[in-house]
Amino acid sequence: LRTLFEAPVLADYSSAVASIIAQGAAEGATIATLERGQALPQSLAQNRLWLMWQLEPQSAAYNIPAGLQLRGELDESALEATFQ
Repeated sequence: LRTLFEAPVLADYSSAVASIIAQGAAEGATIATLERGQALPQSLAQNRLWLMWQLEPQSAAYNIPAGLQLRGELDESALEATFQ
């Protein structure tokens, strides 16, 4: 992320990333995966939402009601896959 801010021009950023990869630093910078058998940590945003819900469980502050009008044939399998 630091490289992105140090080289905000795309050509400069590409050169910087190529240099980092050539030096072999990218292998050590991978994000470790967590086992799915344990609870995953919440992000700060998820933690904030959970806290707000604890304080006001009846609040609808984060509900975003919307209506959609679809045209054409409905691909039921695609819709079901979307909700899965």
